[in-house]
Amino acid sequence: MRHFVTLDDKSECVGVYCDGELHFQGIPDGLTHTWKHTDSLASIGADQVEFANLYCQGKSLDEVCPKGIKARWTKINKRMSAYYTSFVEAKVDLSENCFFDLIPKQYLKEYCDLKTRIIKSVFAEQLKPQNYDLLKDLVVMVGDIKKRKISLNSDALRGMLHKKRARDLFEAIRQGKKSNVIVYDPFKTKTGRLAVKSNSFPILNLDKSFRDIVLPENDLLVELDYNAAEIRVLLALAGMQQPEGDIHQWHASHLNVSRERAKELVLSWLYGSKTSDIGENIQKLYDKEKILTSFYNRQNDSVTTPMGRTIKTDDFRALNHLVQSTTADMVFEQMAKVFKALKGTESFIKFCLHDSIVIDLKKSELGCIMDLVDLFSNTRFGKIRVGVSAGKTFGSMKKLELR
Repeated sequence: MRHFVTLDDKSECVGVYCDGELHFQGIPDGLTHTWKHTDSLASIGADQVEFANLYCQGKSLDEVCPKGIKARWTKINKRMSAYYTSFVEAKVDLSENCFFDLIPKQYLKEYCDLKTRIIKSVFAEQLKPQNYDLLKDLVVMVGDIKKRKISLNSDALRGMLHKKRARDLFEAIRQGKKSNVIVYDPFKTKTGRLAVKSNSFPILNLDKSFRDIVLPENDLLVELDYNAAEIRVLLALAGMQQPEGDIHQWHASHLNVSRERAKELVLSWLYGSKTSDIGENIQKLYDKEKILTSFYNRQNDSVTTPMGRTIKTDDFRALNHLVQSTTADMVFEQMAKVFKALKGTESFIKFCLHDSIVIDLKKSELGCIMDLVDLFSNTRFGKIRVGVSAGKTFGSMKKLELR
């Protein structure tokens, strides 16, 4: 194993620390273990590198630093921060000057040495997560999304400034409190559902009336959206086959109620409702205890999903956590298939909205949509119905009927 630290500047790997030495001219071969994924890894040909922060479920270096070097690690971090502050106050243009070239090499080596020791301790003490490969795919994908700026329709946004929420968003972007890139946090929620960081473009809670401000870089935005993803996953966990049509209509026929009522009842039951008029009927369709017997460990209050993600929970929330987490990871698995299929094309995944993905599509690549739909719909739980919408803006997308 060759543990290493990348020195990344402006999304470019300008150097590597490995085996006690700094390398700025020529990257050593055989690098295998580092802290986390960065875009710069592609430039050093390190596709097979393992990431320590995935072994510790996204914890920070400070959180996993061994006690024996904690004081030194804190001290060198303060020194590095002080250097950065001094450069900013001196009006050094860090877009033109490499930060690492400005730091005395003795302190840079000390920082890298301590970081390497933290990395080694994580790999020595932590077991590789069952869902490591999926987590690795996920951090690569959100890293790719992060490096692509969101094209904004400024005229459309200005036309909405009579609304307070639009003014707040406009000011936040203008002042730099919100960026025009999407920065996901894959570790913020216990179930694995994506959240965005505070400075991110707020794609997950963007007011629907503001969606017209989001433009494609290519020619078209195309959304692939699962039909009732969580209910479909519940069906699979219960060992039942996926109906081809609308899942809510399928429930309606079994519960002898309207489609809207069926949707309301099943979701309420899934999220813990104890309303007497629904539990018995739905229990005839889904044996909750049978599902939990397979995935819920009552001795340590945790569920482990089919993808290997383990979550602390309790009796009341166990099924909800199981279904929500399994759904999130199913979406990530299918998203990874689409992401890899788009390599070598000009089209790309623009963002993920929990149960759907939005693709920034080149017009000349329209012919690949059916293949992408097939990839996205064929899950480990069977073929799940996928809706397709497209439009010139995020807000103008219309459903497509594909044959």
